[in-house]
Amino acid sequence: MYSRMRTTTARQTNIGHVLGGLFVGLCVIAIMLNAALPYRSRAASEPAVLYPVADTADAYVRGGRYADTNYSPATTLLVSDGNDPRRDYHAFLRFDLRDITSANVGSAILKLYVANLPDGDAPMKIFGISTDTWTEGSITWNTQPAAGDLLASTRATSAGWISIDVTSFVRAQFTGDKQVSMVLLDDTRARRTIEFGSRETANPPVLEVTDGADLTPTAPSSTPTSTPTTAPTNTPTSVPPTASVYWGTYINGVPWDMTKLDAFESMLGKRASIVHFGQPWQQNSQFLAFPTTLMDRVRTRGSIPMINWGSWQLGYGVDQPDYRLSVIAGGRYDDYIAAWARSAKVWGKPFFLKFDHEMNGWWQFPWAEQLNGNLPGDYVKAWRHVHDIFTQVGATNATWVWCPNIVSAKATSLASLYPGDAYVDWTCLHGYNFGGTDWRTFSEIFRGYAGNPYDSYQQLLDLAPSKPIMLGEWASAEAGDGGAQKAAWIRDALETQIPNNFPQIRAVVWFNWNAEPDRTWVVESSQASIDAFHEAIASPVYADNQFATLNTAPIAALGR
Repeated sequence: MYSRMRTTTARQTNIGHVLGGLFVGLCVIAIMLNAALPYRSRAASEPAVLYPVADTADAYVRGGRYADTNYSPATTLLVSDGNDPRRDYHAFLRFDLRDITSANVGSAILKLYVANLPDGDAPMKIFGISTDTWTEGSITWNTQPAAGDLLASTRATSAGWISIDVTSFVRAQFTGDKQVSMVLLDDTRARRTIEFGSRETANPPVLEVTDGADLTPTAPSSTPTSTPTTAPTNTPTSVPPTASVYWGTYINGVPWDMTKLDAFESMLGKRASIVHFGQPWQQNSQFLAFPTTLMDRVRTRGSIPMINWGSWQLGYGVDQPDYRLSVIAGGRYDDYIAAWARSAKVWGKPFFLKFDHEMNGWWQFPWAEQLNGNLPGDYVKAWRHVHDIFTQVGATNATWVWCPNIVSAKATSLASLYPGDAYVDWTCLHGYNFGGTDWRTFSEIFRGYAGNPYDSYQQLLDLAPSKPIMLGEWASAEAGDGGAQKAAWIRDALETQIPNNFPQIRAVVWFNWNAEPDRTWVVESSQASIDAFHEAIASPVYADNQFATLNTAPIAALGR
C-alpha cells in the first residue's frame, strides 16, 4: 500500500505510502474492489462512481477426448479454436453485481489480462450466456452452457490488459438477477491460443461498472432509499477483561484475498482485531464507492475494518491541483463525499476511518500542507468539511483517526494540523525502525533521540490528552543477523514498551508488507521474528477478533 523510503532530515520518518501499489498490484488491491452505494440514481451533475468487480467464478473447458474433464481451479483461462477438437478451448466467466446497488448501469467494461500468446496474436469473441447455474468445479465441454448473443470481437496482440465494452449485455442482466455470465471463444479455426489470468492469480478478470445518471430532474434528498442497519449504540461488545489494546495488520492484497490474512494469523497463533486497507477517492478517472463487500469480509470474521481513505487520484503524483485542500473544502467533491458517507451509514457497523494520513510530511501526498499549492490552515478546513458532511448525512458509525507521521524538524507542526477534539476520535502515529545505521529502539522512534529529538508521543498527549492513540503503521527491519535484533525489538515493543511505558497507545497495526524490494518489514522475515511476535502477541493485553457484534460508535478504547 505504501512506499517506505528514508528522509534526509529525519531518517526515522517514513515517506508515506502509495495506496494499493502500482497498477498491476491494483488489479488485486483496487480493481478487485466490490463496493456498494445505496439504491439511488445518480444525478447528471454528480460524478460517476466506478465499481470494479472481480469475477466470482471462472473456468475453461476442452474438447475432443477431454470433453468430460473439469480443469478447475486453474491459474490460466485458455481460448483457442484448432482443426483438432483437442485444441478447442472455451473460457467462462461469471460476475456477481448484487453489491452494486446503484439504480442503473452507465457503462460496463470487461478487462482481461493476457498472460501469454504462445502462437502469436490471436482472435477471440465474447458471447453472453443466459444461464448462471454453471459451476467452475463441475463444468466440462459436454456440460457447458450454450453461447448466446455475440457481445464483441477482439484480437489479443501482446501480453497485458485488454478492454472490451459489454455495456448493453450487463445493463440487461442488471435488471434481472444481477449475475453476469460470458464465454470467450474463437470460431475462426485460427489455431492460436490465448492464455488469460484467472481469479486464482494477481490479475483476475474484472468488470468495471459505472453507475448510470438519472436525467430526470428530481428534488435532491439526503435520505438513502434502502433501509440502514440499526444505528450503533453505546453498548460495548464483550472482550476479555484484561484486553486493553487492539492489534491488527496491513497485508498487501487483504481483504480482497483473505487467505493471506488466514496464513498470517495462523503463523502468529492469534486473530487480529483490526484489518487495515486503503482506498483512494479516484482511480483511472473514476470515483471509488464505499467498499461494502470488503467491509463485510472483515466484519464477519470478528475484526474491525480500518480504511485508509485518501483524497487524491491514485498514480498522478503529488501535484494534483484538482485535489488541493482548498478545492475539497470549497465543495467540489461534496456529492461524492456524501454518497460515500451515505453508503457507510447504510452499512451501519462501526469502522475506523483513517483520513488523509501523514499530512505533516513533505514527501508524497497532495493533501500535505507543504505540497500541491496548499496553504497553512487548509488541512484543518478540508478535514472539518469532510467530517461535517458525514455528520449531515448521519454516518456516525465512522470513527475518525487522525494520523500524522512521527515528528521531525522538517515536518509541519502537529498543533497546526489538528482539526480539534470535536472532529477526531483517535489520534495516531506512523513510525518505523529502518535498520542498518538507522537502527532505533521503539522508544527512540516515538519519544525521540539525539538525531531526532522530538517526542511524538508526548506531543499527542499535549495536543489531545483525552484521545486514545493508535499506531496506524509500525514495523521493524531486520539487522542482517538472522533475526535476533528484530526479534528483541518486537519483544521489547509488545511486552514492555506498549503495555508499560506508552499507556495511551490502545491500538497497534503492524505494516506487514515489504513495499520496496530491499525492505524487511514483514513479520515472516525470519523465524526469530515470527517466534517473537507469536509469543508477545499471545499476551491477553492484545484483543483478538471479538468484534463481530461491535455496535459502539465511535469505537472506544478497551479498558486498562
